[in-house]
Amino acid sequence: MKKLSIPVAAYFFLLAFFIPLVLGLIYLKKTLPSSVAVHGQQQSTTDNWKTYRNEKYGFEVKYPLTAVAGLTADNSQLGVGGIYIGPLVFVVADNVKLREETQSFFNNYFNYVEDNLSEGPGIGCERNEIPSSVLNVKAVSCGGEGGRAFYGFIDGKDYDIFIDGYPESRLYNSTNFVESEGYFSDKEEIIKLLSTFKFIDTKVADSIFYEKKEGWGPCPTGTGCFLNTFVYRSGKVVFESTSTTEEQIDSETVDSIIQIIKDLHLMTKDCSSLPVTDYGLSTTITLNGETRSIIFPGCSEELGEIDKLLRITGSSQ
Repeated sequence: MKKLSIPVAAYFFLLAFFIPLVLGLIYLKKTLPSSVAVHGQQQSTTDNWKTYRNEKYGFEVKYPLTAVAGLTADNSQLGVGGIYIGPLVFVVADNVKLREETQSFFNNYFNYVEDNLSEGPGIGCERNEIPSSVLNVKAVSCGGEGGRAFYGFIDGKDYDIFIDGYPESRLYNSTNFVESEGYFSDKEEIIKLLSTFKFIDTKVADSIFYEKKEGWGPCPTGTGCFLNTFVYRSGKVVFESTSTTEEQIDSETVDSIIQIIKDLHLMTKDCSSLPVTDYGLSTTITLNGETRSIIFPGCSEELGEIDKLLRITGSSQ
């Protein structure tokens, strides 16, 4: 029997090796879950998260839909008051003594991880990297009998932020126990939350970005046939007529109004139209340093989407 030449034998050897390999890879691709992806290429976003904005101290942070924010907390590890963002307590260290106390408490855990000591409060802790290009944010999570604890520290110019809490715990304080929606699904949600933290300019927060001035007639003598509406970035809404009233909308509504302005291109869209008699309305929008005025009935349908959020129906529309 004639023997195969070396090149032909090598050819059959390669086929015998690569065919099972290729078939195996095809099988794995079909059987692995579609959610499996290369690290860093598939990450959930925070685009649909809610935003908590604190105008008093000038900061904002996004948080998951499964959490609540803004409740007063009195059970931080330091025994001082704070603000709940989900089950985490944000403590504003706005004086020298509190800044020193919060920094010292945090470093007890953060530095033990670095020093790799055999004893101390940092045993069972790991540092968590917080992606932020503009802030110095440090975080560490530690195991314990009550569940995994989380500590964070944000260096600020005028004050610092100390964070502590248990990601899987419910919201509570000494006078109020919240039964619903106080959970984070995992530690990664906390890391993403802190990556959205930013300080805001309180002057910008207190500025008007949406303004309506309307008037109608004929107007009886001694009455005011006008209504002015001013919407601030802080969520404050002021109504001026024969008297002045003030209301407050939440930060999510403010964000929604701004998003409508962007999505409907109200800063650039052609809203020219012929004026109407016996009614006048001027809408002024200020966004990103630019100001645009729109005269009724121009773009009334688009502006009506904003009025729905503000629950402003207009006097004569």
